[in-house]
Amino acid sequence: MNMLRIEMEELEQLTDAEAARKQGSGDMLSRARIILFEALYEYVRACQMAVAVHARTRTRTRTRTRTNAHIPRAQRTKRRP
Repeated sequence: MNMLRIEMEELEQLTDAEAARKQGSGDMLSRARIILFEALYEYVRACQMAVAVHARTRTRTRTRTRTNAHIPRAQRTKRRP
């Protein structure tokens, strides 16, 4: 999440620098910025949902490992016909 935040800040700085350089086409830059941040927002949202689903399914399907520790050793090794 921190890397996404850093990348968003860098992209915002780049678009601000480009807007300062090109005063005439500010409308296109602001529109591109809006589209970019909407896409980043959707991406972060999808990542959060994927993490939540993974955590939910992981806890639901986790089971205890079955062992034969409750059976005495002599009976465990004995084969029955």
